Amino acid sequence: MWQLLFAEKQWPLVDYWCQFLQEHHNKAISRDTWSQLLEFARTIDPTLSNYDPEGAWPYLIDEFVDYLNENGIIHEGKLSDWSFKH
Repeated sequence: MWQLLFAEKQWPLVDYWCQFLQEHHNKAISRDTWSQLLEFARTIDPTLSNYDPEGAWPYLIDEFVDYLNENGIIHEGKLSDWSFKH
């Protein structure tokens, strides 16, 4: 469903989001998280350069940002060059 949602937008982090959910969150996604993820994808740069950890994002989005940083997907303000592994 996430790929369909972002098919037009081409959000560069959608595959990482799906991988994160499969690895760390095997539960239903709240309506708030669905809505806020759309806002996140529209307003936050894929390199997270304008992400504010003190912002009012749902905890799942904050955990996703941590996941990106901890796994080297975002490194020194840049999206990693390594290719996504399905």
